[in-house]
Amino acid sequence: MPRLDRSVFLLVGLSSWLATAAYAQTPDGDERPSEEVSADESVDDSAEDEPAPSPEALLAARIRAAYEVVGGLEAVEVLVRDGVVRLDGVVSSNATRDAAERIAERAGTSLYLVNRVEVRVSEAAETEDDADDPDHALEGRIRSVFAEVAELRGLEVRVRSGIVRLRGRVPSEDAIERARDFASRTPGVLYVDARVEVDQDLDVRVNATMRRLEDRGRALLARGPLYLVALVVLLFGWTLSRLVRRPSQERRMRRAPLLRHLARQVVATVIVLGSVMLALDLLGATGVLGAILGTAGVMGLALGFAFKDIIENYLASVLLAVRHPFAPDESVKVGPHEGKVVRLTGRDTVLMTADGNHLRIPNAEVFKSAIVNFTRNPLRRFDFVVVVPQRHELGRVQREMLGALQMEGVLRDPAPQMRVERVAPELTELRVVGWVDQRSFDFAKVRSEAMRRARVVLDGLDAPERAPSLVPEALDEPLHDVAPDEALTAQVEEERRRSDERDLLAGERADTQ
Repeated sequence: MPRLDRSVFLLVGLSSWLATAAYAQTPDGDERPSEEVSADESVDDSAEDEPAPSPEALLAARIRAAYEVVGGLEAVEVLVRDGVVRLDGVVSSNATRDAAERIAERAGTSLYLVNRVEVRVSEAAETEDDADDPDHALEGRIRSVFAEVAELRGLEVRVRSGIVRLRGRVPSEDAIERARDFASRTPGVLYVDARVEVDQDLDVRVNATMRRLEDRGRALLARGPLYLVALVVLLFGWTLSRLVRRPSQERRMRRAPLLRHLARQVVATVIVLGSVMLALDLLGATGVLGAILGTAGVMGLALGFAFKDIIENYLASVLLAVRHPFAPDESVKVGPHEGKVVRLTGRDTVLMTADGNHLRIPNAEVFKSAIVNFTRNPLRRFDFVVVVPQRHELGRVQREMLGALQMEGVLRDPAPQMRVERVAPELTELRVVGWVDQRSFDFAKVRSEAMRRARVVLDGLDAPERAPSLVPEALDEPLHDVAPDEALTAQVEEERRRSDERDLLAGERADTQ
């Protein structure tokens, strides 16, 4: 159908409406339906008792009669109900759609007019328009796309010299952006002038919201099985991680509580992350996990710089637990510090000195320092130096001292020894060496008693009246016993029992009994 000028439509429609209205009026001013309006709605002369058509039916018939007079509007359907005129159908141009709306507005009095007429341009007409008017072809393409989108269907599109003008109202800001974006990406468009407003009418906003909720509900129902499978995967991963976190009964793991805890945490974390990644992959949302991991990485880097010392000490505690350099109640020497091990925390190592004082050493310093463990090997060697005057026979002194070292606490295998350290004109230095089993005897007591006996031997050498026996009877009467001293060990156990600090050495004990 050739294009109709809007003014022609308006003129013809107005004249048709006047003619129809004049013909439908009776001489005394009463309105009656015209025979040209609708043949099936006219009053039969033979049925005078039938009710007269309603005003809404007369209005619909008047609009249809005007459409027939104008021509080209036969595809437009007219429905009048409760004072609202509804237009439906499909036409080939926007001018035809506007003409149908104008005629319906002037055909009579109505409360509201709803124009749902769609514009669909045929390929033949579009090809002809393209050859005649590029702006019209561009306008038709944009309108045809907008007609397929419910939110953009009511926009008015005008194109002149490659400039697209959009007017009207849409339900949301997103619809405005979509309309502007599509119009700007259409080939041949130089500029888009979008003066589109968001429709603030309550019914429009409510309907748009309800449509979005309905679409999302349908999508949720369609993806329901995927969500169910993803939930099953997450529950399985969570259950498996809980099983992994349970305490292990393996002896090696009981002796390394921190390693056991870290191993369980790492395995559980891997299981949970794997199940989350699998669930997100099922839902097609793996990008969310990437964003979360990226954010966590940046935050971890910042926290690492902020808490450098704390993290360093914690990592040192992990490495100390892996290496097992000491256990509770073991006697150790860390750098210049010496004492019995009380506990290993996430930040420091607690020692109890021989004076009964608590000594806290940062784990980073403990890890970097030389650690001497006096308890790990139950056999411990003691030694001391004896100065012998030159007037005494050296061989005789050695024999007498070795005899004095045949005492309780000094092992016979390895046997005690005496070595010459230095010879001077006036004296000779002898180094006395012996071994103690710390599981049965106290190292400090045995060494002290051995030194006392060596002094008794030297004193006997200076007393001729004691000869020929140089070993006095005092050697048979030790000043104190050489049994292990349990006082400091009891204090360590009491401290471990009273403290609420988390001990990373829990489950480990020194094997000294």
